[in-house]
Amino acid sequence: MASDATHDPLSIAYYCTGHGLGHATRSIEVCKHLVERGHSVTVITAAPARVFLREVPSARFLLRKAVLDAGSKQLDPFTVDVKGSLEDYYNTAVVRRDEMLAAEVQWLQSNNFDLVVSDVVPLACTAAAMAGVPAVCVSNFSWDFIYSEYLTTQRRTEFKRLVWQIAQDYSTAALLLRLPGYVPMPAFTAIEDVPLVVRHARKFPAQVREELGLPLDAKLAILIHGGHKAELRVTEDFLPPGWVCVACNGGRPLSPDTPLPPNFRLAPADVYTPDLVAACDCVIGKIGYGTVSEVLAHGVPLVFVRRDFFNEEPFLRKMLELHGAAVEMKRRDFLEGHWGPYLQRACSLNVRYNEPTNGAEVVAARLEQVARGDAATAPKPNPMTRLRDTVVFGYLMATPKHGRVDVPDWYVNGADPNRRLGSFRNLADVAGSIPGASLDPLLKDWRVVEGDSRVLPHMPDTVAFLQLLRQLDSPHAEEQRGSGGGSDSSSTAGAAAAAADGAGAAAEMELPEFRAARGLFRWDDELVVTRAPGRLDVMGGIADYSGSLVLQMPIAEACHVALQRHPLAKQQVWKHIKARHDKLGGPRPALRVVSLHADDTNRAPTFDIDLDDLYEPDGSPIPYSSLRAYCKKDPASSWGAYVAGCLLVLAREKGVAYPDGISILVASDVPEGKGVSSSAALEVAVMTALAAAHDCSLSSRELAILCQKAENLVVGAPCGVMDQLTSSLGDAGQLLALLCQPAEVQGTTPIPPQVRFWGIDSGIRHSNGGSDYTSGSDFLNLYGPHLDSVTNIDLSVNYALREPTSHPIHENFRGGRAPALYGAKITGGGCGGTVCVLGLAGSAGQAAVDAVVKQYQAETGYTPFVFAGSSVGAARFGHLRLIRRK
Repeated sequence: MASDATHDPLSIAYYCTGHGLGHATRSIEVCKHLVERGHSVTVITAAPARVFLREVPSARFLLRKAVLDAGSKQLDPFTVDVKGSLEDYYNTAVVRRDEMLAAEVQWLQSNNFDLVVSDVVPLACTAAAMAGVPAVCVSNFSWDFIYSEYLTTQRRTEFKRLVWQIAQDYSTAALLLRLPGYVPMPAFTAIEDVPLVVRHARKFPAQVREELGLPLDAKLAILIHGGHKAELRVTEDFLPPGWVCVACNGGRPLSPDTPLPPNFRLAPADVYTPDLVAACDCVIGKIGYGTVSEVLAHGVPLVFVRRDFFNEEPFLRKMLELHGAAVEMKRRDFLEGHWGPYLQRACSLNVRYNEPTNGAEVVAARLEQVARGDAATAPKPNPMTRLRDTVVFGYLMATPKHGRVDVPDWYVNGADPNRRLGSFRNLADVAGSIPGASLDPLLKDWRVVEGDSRVLPHMPDTVAFLQLLRQLDSPHAEEQRGSGGGSDSSSTAGAAAAAADGAGAAAEMELPEFRAARGLFRWDDELVVTRAPGRLDVMGGIADYSGSLVLQMPIAEACHVALQRHPLAKQQVWKHIKARHDKLGGPRPALRVVSLHADDTNRAPTFDIDLDDLYEPDGSPIPYSSLRAYCKKDPASSWGAYVAGCLLVLAREKGVAYPDGISILVASDVPEGKGVSSSAALEVAVMTALAAAHDCSLSSRELAILCQKAENLVVGAPCGVMDQLTSSLGDAGQLLALLCQPAEVQGTTPIPPQVRFWGIDSGIRHSNGGSDYTSGSDFLNLYGPHLDSVTNIDLSVNYALREPTSHPIHENFRGGRAPALYGAKITGGGCGGTVCVLGLAGSAGQAAVDAVVKQYQAETGYTPFVFAGSSVGAARFGHLRLIRRK
């Protein structure tokens, strides 16, 4: 459009990171509008010049090549080279920082720029501030947030300083124009939300299909496979009959030594992707801003494969799910060509994005206002919102090496942080705990054929779990299964609408994991149900590795498991498993696992593996290391190692065989990453169910030790046995006394009636990181070999010693100062997680805890979850073998 500006044209320096096409394409759209408004724009980028100059052919549009940041370095389509990425940025923008800053400041001043725009180059903000030019960032994420996840595996001091330096650079910007699908960005002092900046199609779908030589009724998939040099060998059977796939791979062949089959086409290098997106039935690709914005703007579903260490991905994925535009494909199925079920599922979605998509125009107008200085002062973030973002940022910075980066459910605006999605604590409120009144309807639904139903009056969470199972086999659930609810990783527009309207439990039942759970069991056959609690570390847990006496309390929150065996003739599997089996020559027993509430912690909701894969060709169980490597191939589903590890341990240690398929539903109310042993609760519940279903007799102590072996040797986490012993052998109202080396139970100690223990979640993920280090060789020279059989000391590695060892020493001097509270301690390894509080039982103690929670919320913006009460361990609960009554 023609310029309607009443002032002289502006001169704008537009810095665009060289990482990823999405930054370039959205920057181009904004630059177009700026040039059309009569302004001069110079883009500073390391991205290919042709991408920009082809799209903005104007004398007022210039390009300057410069490398001022490094982005992310990929090892393959799904994996970031974490160390390489940090090293690249360090060598690019830290080692030469002073030199680069001086050059940019001089260049900005000599060219008399009116405004600096950054998408989203950190150094550009500081250079602008030093040159006296206002700077505005335009982005949905910032590099400090991205790199903070990389620090979970790379603890070098210079890398941590690098992240804080990037945050400092961003803090000098006058304004952040925040795009949809944004991540927490607490470094910015002023933020405005703007609509989607997106490229729109220029051709009609019929014209595009005609140019591709496709009939209008052909099913068309677009594969966006660019951005790396990895090969993908596709064959004709990757696609269902009647489908054609056009691969956008930057003009490069998918595999140089393998010609494309007839149902695949290679798009030209200079193809305008939005035209293809608008003409297709679905897009297959990764979740990045460019792809997400284009599929939403054109109403097309995205079939995606999760990537590890792309921590902006969960926020974009959530935006896709809220608008019914996401189908998740497992990495294994993508690489092996089992695409059909996912493409067919995508075609059943009704994508609805009703938000504006004129972000480029809005951003250009706002940039003009800031440059002229005649706009209203940009609003500053709400203090609580800013604190919330800071906590999330700190959550990432403190994540332990073996942990997963989580997206806390309380990040969503307006969410109740004291309520976890689908929490049985809430379901239990509905179920009640009154004997008789609440159990009569339940026992009309279920016949207990094995186990002690007398525990149920004291287990409102178990009652709620059984009611949930009944809900999954309801007429409504049957309708959903008929409409494709058996797909394990999809999102529907109906679910999105319900969630967006805050429809509570009804919306939860429409989440992908619930849809997968509906088709998990044969509802007229036996189910085995087990329960295992988490634990609160009351004393000694910090020193369990050194053989100290510990006191542990099983908490009220627990993990429930429902398990069913499937003879091959009765086994019903998800569509992608059937496609895999068809290629292998027919059905075979499979393990299917659904984990509820997976979205709380950014996990894929399902895991599956063919049970034959647990055995060598000669019939012997595979090594533990083989299953560990298998599970680590797909980080989004790597949690499956906790479940599959239990199967392999029973096969190797107890000779258990698996001739039948197995379905497992996991519903845990033990929050992850809080130091209350969510993994042990899962392992103990699964192992108990497996043993019961396969007639394997285990003592309670043996059960715990086998669960520890699964976590040590399959998951790869060198934990002690304290957690598993407590989850198995604990009892309500009792402290379990343990010696962890060796694994000996010393007995139980009743909790006196006049005192009570609470656990207060700090909101920061449990971590063992530290700042004072000693090398492995120095440690062994001083102290000799260590006793832990599941960890190794690397002579060349520096280990944190002083800070972790100071924790148990200082623990002796901690005490309570609030009325009715006697003392408090950080649980487990410390450095975050849950704080254990000892206080007076009754209303006085509860009021004191409530006051602490209220003060913590006021100071941080985060309302901590409070653990209160205890429950029986898995051994006392046993198992229930149930059959649905007709």
